[in-house]
Amino acid sequence: MWLRSLVALGAAVSLWGCAPTGRDDKKATNSVPAVSTDHLKLPATGNITRENLVAFAHAKMAHRPADQFSKAFDDSALEGRTFELRLPIARDETSANFSYDAEKEQLTLSLLPEAASLHRDEDTYGPDFHYLTISNEQRYGDPTPMANAYGVTKAVTPVFTIRIGVGSLEGEYMGAAPVTKIGDIRLYDLATKTLAMAPDQARSATAGLTMTIRGVVRKPASGHIVECYESSKKATLSYNYEEHWKQCVISSTITSIEVVSPSAGVLASWPAKRQQKN
Repeated sequence: MWLRSLVALGAAVSLWGCAPTGRDDKKATNSVPAVSTDHLKLPATGNITRENLVAFAHAKMAHRPADQFSKAFDDSALEGRTFELRLPIARDETSANFSYDAEKEQLTLSLLPEAASLHRDEDTYGPDFHYLTISNEQRYGDPTPMANAYGVTKAVTPVFTIRIGVGSLEGEYMGAAPVTKIGDIRLYDLATKTLAMAPDQARSATAGLTMTIRGVVRKPASGHIVECYESSKKATLSYNYEEHWKQCVISSTITSIEVVSPSAGVLASWPAKRQQKN
């Protein structure tokens, strides 16, 4: 089982990667961008929206208690609310992806929850949680010459990323996504579905491809529905980016995940399953 999870992790790095995926001319900043508070007001009934969830995450990041006697950010309004999110599938924008093998005429759809621990230096500690990405914001700073202990100088570009998702805190299962449980550790597996599809059919089927996530917000054992974590990864000789991450997870039970094509319908789905045991 360890081998299967390690293979899945390796595949995830090749599919999603940790490298920045697109440049933005806007200057980088490590502060939380201003977000309208309009979406903090939830609809009286029915599903809440992606904008609602993202607004609560930003409000959590921006909240600074006056002192040790002040209460934490109040996210209780989210508890028990359901959601149905339809997200365009794009690299690093969602936890689903696709690839096409033109020689074999096969379309492969992939799903892997994000792991917060992937975005910090290996020698640092931080909370671990897993989530399905619903918002990804990235800004670049100006390259700055930096030297290592051996005097080798390279231009290092700071990258600031804010990523928000729905999922689970450490030790809890989010539902729907395939997982392997080893003792108290849960390792989310890379889930794939391969379809035989001619090139023209695949080109049409993947146009406008979306990921639909259904679930319900729940209060975890910690008592805080929205948890956020800041981390960083230093640049190396072979990787000239210094990454700064802000990640937030809205604790949820995911009931189903679908990859949907406007022309071909549902191409893959992962409904909630019983927790796997040793």
